[in-house]
Amino acid sequence: TKSFSLNYDYFTAEHVMSKILPPSLTVPTGFEVAGHVLHLNLSDEQRPYAGIISEILLDKLKRGGVRTIVNKIENTGGQFRVFPMEVLAGDPSLETSLSESGCRFHLDFGKVYWNSRLSTEHWRVVDEFKKEDVIADAFAGVGPFAIPAAAKKGCKVYANDLNPSSVEYLDKNVKVNKVTSSVVTSCVCAREFIRKIIADGVPFTQVLMNFPSGAPEFLDVFRGAYREHRDLPLPTVHCYCFAKKENWEEEASARVASVLYGGNSQEGEDAPKGDVPNVEFISVRNVRNVSPQKVQVCCSFKVPADVAYSE
Repeated sequence: TKSFSLNYDYFTAEHVMSKILPPSLTVPTGFEVAGHVLHLNLSDEQRPYAGIISEILLDKLKRGGVRTIVNKIENTGGQFRVFPMEVLAGDPSLETSLSESGCRFHLDFGKVYWNSRLSTEHWRVVDEFKKEDVIADAFAGVGPFAIPAAAKKGCKVYANDLNPSSVEYLDKNVKVNKVTSSVVTSCVCAREFIRKIIADGVPFTQVLMNFPSGAPEFLDVFRGAYREHRDLPLPTVHCYCFAKKENWEEEASARVASVLYGGNSQEGEDAPKGDVPNVEFISVRNVRNVSPQKVQVCCSFKVPADVAYSE
């Protein structure tokens, strides 16, 4: 009979933590990696053990390129979609780079919004575009939709974000991926962005509105927007929002329809109910679970003519 000695190097980070942390404590397993940065979202019960948790993760995952462990200390929010975080271990620099959809992205994880869990969703949407499509990305971030739409699908793209840091890295990513002739960037409010490109006669056919905490409220920009521009095509809009898990499809579609026709855009208990205007949706999809009670939804629809040409 042969015996084997299994040392620390053999075991996974999850296994090591399960042996070191108190038995009653849930071992953190859900985390996101963006370039060399690993992002934790520790619970109040896990916070006192943040030091040992981060050191184990850093030691076990450094071969995979992880050099920094950060912890989110407040919810994502605000107009720039960034969140306060603390560096728990490793390199304090949050400027990193990564690959997605066959493209290269540079970003500062502390200054811009990035969610690696949405990589499949980014490509799912982009892959449906045709070369002749003209894309308007109202909340473009550093370009997870815009860059591959230009680089991989050959589309003309107008990409906008209100966060100056996002646009700084968006411009860098445009150059790195060699799509400077295909992508036009701007740094203004989403309503101003859409109004301007309509006024400029840009024949965009697809609109991306990936700001789930507030995108539906910006749909009012389409009311009457094409009244004096009837020669332009009415675009297909992909609007992201959050909704309660129990009735996500009904809630999300009602919010979109309500705002298009002049109503409110609130989510949850305050979401529009009752007699909501009918909008012909191309799809209403559950993108991902955000929490046990909340999901992210993508509503895709063509801007209705009676909305676009309304007085």
